[in-house]
Amino acid sequence: MLRELLNNQQLDIQPVGFIDDDLLKTGKRLQGLPILGAFKDLDKLAKKFDIGSLLVSFNSLDTDDLNHIKKFCRENNLALKKFSIRVTDVDLRH
Repeated sequence: MLRELLNNQQLDIQPVGFIDDDLLKTGKRLQGLPILGAFKDLDKLAKKFDIGSLLVSFNSLDTDDLNHIKKFCRENNLALKKFSIRVTDVDLRH
């Protein structure tokens, strides 16, 4: 995901770091970007890093988690985007 974000200028996304609820990961780096904190830290992190949007990449997102993130984005005037990778069959008949 990060490689595509960094290499695809048409997306116009400049990631500043990751958020992960595994507190053991906080402070570590992933592909050169820091793991900034957990979802409970969103308010503080959004202000500190002047974040304009959140990009989620959950495989299976709990409805309560998604609603919490959506509410946070609405209240803080942030865009919310979802990154996904899809693998689809190609029709070989044509």
